[in-house]
Amino acid sequence: MATVYRKKIIRPMPDGAQIVAQRGRQFACWYDGRGQRRMAEIAVGRDGVVRIATRTATYYARYRDGNGRRQDVPTGCRDETAARAVLADLVRRSELVKANVITPREDVIAGHQDTPLLEHMETWLAHLEAKGVTPGRVKTNRERFTQVAGDCDWARLTDLDGPDLERWMVEKAKKGTSAGSRNGYREACVAFANWAVRAKRLGETPFAHVPKADTTVDCRRKSRALTEDELARLLDATRRQPLLERMIIRPGEEQGQAAGQGQAANTGATRASRPGTGADLQDAGPDGPAEERTGVDHRGPARARWPASARRSARGRREEPARLEDPATGGSGRRHP
Repeated sequence: MATVYRKKIIRPMPDGAQIVAQRGRQFACWYDGRGQRRMAEIAVGRDGVVRIATRTATYYARYRDGNGRRQDVPTGCRDETAARAVLADLVRRSELVKANVITPREDVIAGHQDTPLLEHMETWLAHLEAKGVTPGRVKTNRERFTQVAGDCDWARLTDLDGPDLERWMVEKAKKGTSAGSRNGYREACVAFANWAVRAKRLGETPFAHVPKADTTVDCRRKSRALTEDELARLLDATRRQPLLERMIIRPGEEQGQAAGQGQAANTGATRASRPGTGADLQDAGPDGPAEERTGVDHRGPARARWPASARRSARGRREEPARLEDPATGGSGRRHP
């Protein structure tokens, strides 16, 4: 039999509550945060812990649907008379299903029409997250659909309307919004409506006949091939970027500067005044490169950070003279100076 009731909720015993007996039953009395006196019946669980049993503020409706299954749905009504009016509508719908006037799918759809649109949107976004959609995409869909729903005054699923979306897109076009951006907002609305149809919340999508904006006419960024100069600069940057990244100083006071750049201003004048470190030492003479004659590496911190073994190996390869074969001996001859 169909009826309305307030659901019982078991809660922990409030702090400072006192147990009193009335008419042979035990109740807990306490004062809430607003200083009002509250009373609830005592409920002892199977574990022996004393708790309190309270009732929901709104009524629930219990009835059997068109398929004979028992349903307990919230009415959202604090008044019993209003809750019974909601129950009467639910019973009437179940009778229509039994009489084959409406289908069970239509009955389920009708049960979602009073839910606020934003609650449906949150369920849709949770569905996208479960599918593995990136957080950025979920955020974009939320912002776009919320903006369209707010501008078109959509509050329920029954408020969704294709002509409203068309007028909104026309107004955005007059304000200078590109065709690609308008299509992005339309895509969010269409995706939500398609999900609502699959979730049995809408009978059909209201945006099926909303046309897309023509991006060929209103194209803000045209795709093109790279020019020869752009391709050459791209390849050059690709080749030099790893070396530049390695030369960037990460820790210390010169963080973010290229290696040797921060020391140039401090050591430039000092080098010119020190003996053996002038410009004349930069050229390799008969005694070898400048750093070998002075013992100072003038090729910057990048060269100075090389391991000693690597520097000796490079210097050895540079100093090794060419070996000439002696035709008379048939083997390797003396070293050419």
